[in-house]
Amino acid sequence: IHSHVLSSGFQEDIYVTNSLVDAYGKCDLIEDARQAFEECKDRDVASFTSMMSGYANCGQGEEALKLFPAMLHEGLIPDCFLCSTLLNACSYLSALEQGKQVHTHIVKLGFDLDVFSRNALVNMYVKSGCVEDANLAFLEIPQRGIVSWSSMIRACTTWTTM
Repeated sequence: IHSHVLSSGFQEDIYVTNSLVDAYGKCDLIEDARQAFEECKDRDVASFTSMMSGYANCGQGEEALKLFPAMLHEGLIPDCFLCSTLLNACSYLSALEQGKQVHTHIVKLGFDLDVFSRNALVNMYVKSGCVEDANLAFLEIPQRGIVSWSSMIRACTTWTTM
């Protein structure tokens, strides 16, 4: 697919490039994802989200977290999906301090009521063993769904009996 994209001249299309990065990341072809990401001239937040997600899914959460300052340096503003991806990377690493920094960004950017961000926060706090913080994030979710409840049930069975 990638060679077809190149031969057809679609490498300049941000949507095509982001899809390539995402697909490579989901297939654990992280080096290919990184190459497509690096070749992209006009990266956007979705480009960084796809690359960070690929790193996190491949167990390279540190690499995902390293991209965040680079994205900010390019003048891009994170969205709720990118923040959720960062929190997932923090969850894989049990990187509580970085997760708390992302939590601060979520509040500053106004994503604190977003269900994706809240669910990722709950999950990150649960995996870090911070059941009280997970519960606080859980209680602030406006509409709790199966993901929210599953994370809190996991917290209760893994860490404590609330």
